[in-house]
Amino acid sequence: MGMTVEDFRAYWADVHAPIVKSIPGLRYYQQCTVLDEAYHWGDPRWDGAEEIWFDNYEAARRALASTEFQRSLLPDFANFSEPPWYFFSEARLVMWPGKSKAQALAEIAERVKQPWLE
Repeated sequence: MGMTVEDFRAYWADVHAPIVKSIPGLRYYQQCTVLDEAYHWGDPRWDGAEEIWFDNYEAARRALASTEFQRSLLPDFANFSEPPWYFFSEARLVMWPGKSKAQALAEIAERVKQPWLE
């Protein structure tokens, strides 16, 4: 879209992330950027993906219907990205090598409590 990868990442982190933070009911937000090495193999289909977590499906539906989502987050994609594609999924912990289920769940709970990257 005429934006360097560096500019895309900066906008995503510095401008878009604070908008996401305003979404009601948000539980967890994660940006997943494509590794720099992937660009040596060609142009990846996407430069990254974001995960926006809610407590349940109903909380997610309320968030998507919110003013913050409709008037801020959704239109912001036009500033740095293609139109957003999203789907609903349920995260299931299948395996966390080297840890018991209790240890893995405790670690995930601690990560969710971490402050925003500022």
